[in-house]
Amino acid sequence: MFEAMEIGREKIRVSHLQYANVTIFTCFGKLDNIFAIKDILRIFKLLSGFKVNFNKCSLMDLNVDRENLAYMTDILGCEVGLIHFSYLGLNVGNHRRVASWDKLLDKIRRRLASWNDKHISLRVELL
Repeated sequence: MFEAMEIGREKIRVSHLQYANVTIFTCFGKLDNIFAIKDILRIFKLLSGFKVNFNKCSLMDLNVDRENLAYMTDILGCEVGLIHFSYLGLNVGNHRRVASWDKLLDKIRRRLASWNDKHISLRVELL
């Protein structure tokens, strides 16, 4: 059975996040969870007719020993990913430093500049 992560002080259970064609499963690093993810993706393939490209999948860890992580990636047929990664050209990960938001803010400014600043203004305050 799939065991989702508990996040925050309220211990909210989060099993997955989805955006467009990306799904992020959040779970404890147990073999049962890995087999459950594999089964979920196989069922998705059977029901939808879409192919799941495991070569484009990544398994990211927090405190999982390297030997178990290698075994889990073999089961899924994917690679070990990094917690800090790029998605749609933006960095995903720890954003506690103000400088880590610079790339996103620059991208927004460039897009707004292409609209000639006629309709939208950008005001950002980072603490």
